[in-house]
Amino acid sequence: MLNRFRLFSAEDIGDHRALVRARVPDCLSLEPIDDGPFRSDVAAFPFAGEPDSSWLASVFHAPGLTVEFDSRAAVWLMVPFSAWITVALGRRMREIRGGGVGGLLPVEEQRIRRTAGHHLMLRVDPSRLANAMAAFECDAAIASILDEQFFEPRLTGLQEAVDEVRRLVHSLDREPDEILDLATFRAASDQLLVLRLAYVLAVAAAPDGRPAIHRHDPALRRADEYIRAHADDNVDLIRLAQHVGLSLRSLQVMFRRTFDCTLVQYIRRHRLAMARRRLEAASDATIAEIARSSGFAHLGRFTAAYRAEFGELPRQTRQRSRRTLSTDG
Repeated sequence: MLNRFRLFSAEDIGDHRALVRARVPDCLSLEPIDDGPFRSDVAAFPFAGEPDSSWLASVFHAPGLTVEFDSRAAVWLMVPFSAWITVALGRRMREIRGGGVGGLLPVEEQRIRRTAGHHLMLRVDPSRLANAMAAFECDAAIASILDEQFFEPRLTGLQEAVDEVRRLVHSLDREPDEILDLATFRAASDQLLVLRLAYVLAVAAAPDGRPAIHRHDPALRRADEYIRAHADDNVDLIRLAQHVGLSLRSLQVMFRRTFDCTLVQYIRRHRLAMARRRLEAASDATIAEIARSSGFAHLGRFTAAYRAEFGELPRQTRQRSRRTLSTDG
């Protein structure tokens, strides 16, 4: 996984240890569980160049490893596939046995046992996550939430975040030519994953909380105006909520109640309608150029969403419009 973003391969545990600790200071120690030949492959996809940006790593190693890990500097999502991961914090212990199910590490020093195999690691800066949680009307301390939930894979919304990670990896591995604008793709993926994790933590902190409902026209109008003004770029959902004057959680509820869709779905519908108008104009722009100018950074996802929304492919819309213009002319 993430082979285009490979960092290193190692055939010696000492080399692997040095390379990992140089890039991840959170790793305090790393020792093999069993004797025998060692092999590792590590790749990492950074979402941006800033120090606080998120990054996603794909890790394979054999044999298994025991790791002393201090996760107080970041929030970590672990997703084992062929590996099993056991996290021990004092006398508490929890294990996830592969299969692409994820768990969030507690913000403490801990011992992690990872069997031979493959897993993904998503690193998110806690300050960015806290800012996103505030948009969901949650000011609870991240450390206390993660300590309470302790590597629990059944948190509400967590599997949706893991699924988004898997879609991201799939796009990077199998559909690299479909990415029209890598910088926009990175930024949009980063924000979506941060917001998904913020939602998981906000719900875990107050599972019975009910967001306030504000169904007044000025807020909807301001939200729609903001979306229309920024639809051709990455729409920052937190800034959108701040512009409207509501929490992101309340804004999400308003759109669900008013339009029967999520905020992200509403933005995508507007972008698709914008792309359809441009296709019907029968300009000389390519379908990829129209997709990109309509706010889509991934051609395959644009094509699939367009077909689901309108019942035809973008090229079919263009061909029909050109025939109509030719006949009229």
